Amino acid sequence: MTESALWGEFEHFVDDKGRIVMPADFRAMLGAEVVLTRGPDHALLLLPLAVWQEVERSLRQAVLAGEEGVLQRMLGGRFQTRVDSHRRIAVPRHLREWAGLRLGGRAVLIGQGRKAEIWSPEHWQRYNETFTTERVLQAARAAGVEALLRDPRPPQP
Repeated sequence: MTESALWGEFEHFVDDKGRIVMPADFRAMLGAEVVLTRGPDHALLLLPLAVWQEVERSLRQAVLAGEEGVLQRMLGGRFQTRVDSHRRIAVPRHLREWAGLRLGGRAVLIGQGRKAEIWSPEHWQRYNETFTTERVLQAARAAGVEALLRDPRPPQP
């Protein structure tokens, strides 16, 4: 899987059985089996099984660093499922409740390279409100791309 595998923002419904259709752009990269777990800010993390296995190995090291809460939240609540023939994944009740997803409601899916996030529209909006210009520039500075964001020249054809 390439680093640019899962990108984009999509909105889908949570059906009456707690399933969400995966965006067409995600389907090939996710594979047949995925893992859902709790993420920060009441988002769910959605990872292809192979990526999850890498993450789990790293998370187990967190116990040595005294971060048992990370294991409790991410490993304890994780859910492994298959993408069904209609390209849906089932989201169990405990994870829907964590993320504020409602049956018949909407879900926002955000691609993040090797993983995706699933948000309730309300949590996603609240999270986006924290992104001030200064915070974005600070992250760009840390990534070494601040000049690109501040460059006033129009793009060259």
